Amino acid sequence: MSLDEEIMSTLPERVEPHLFFADYLRKIGKEEMAGGIYLNALEYIINEPAPKPFYFHEVYRFFEHRGLHGEALKVMQKAVEFFPEDLNIRLLTAAAYEKVNMMQKAVEEYEKVLGIDPNNERAKKRLKEIREKILHEDRKL
Repeated sequence: MSLDEEIMSTLPERVEPHLFFADYLRKIGKEEMAGGIYLNALEYIINEPAPKPFYFHEVYRFFEHRGLHGEALKVMQKAVEFFPEDLNIRLLTAAAYEKVNMMQKAVEEYEKVLGIDPNNERAKKRLKEIREKILHEDRKL
């Protein structure tokens, strides 16, 4: 058993210890293993007495910085299940949909943000830009 596997076997079934271990693996260049541990960490959210949105933010950033937009989106879709009223979760989810070119889903997420906070300038701006882009593309056809 390798040292990493030995460490892994001693971690409690909680999110944060797994996130810290994944951070360590990432820092020493074991990116692939870190990715698996980041995703695995989120499986322990059911064991958390008070889950925190930052658990998902951290895993999202890991995949997003590597250009793995599909994986990042999956993380945010799961985050929405736990934090449906969290504006930052919704905004990141909308942005993730944009990055995988699922514009209608992005629009829906931005509209949900505005349902929670009708004055959210970021959501208003992105909705306007997406709608203009869609209109422009429709005119090309």
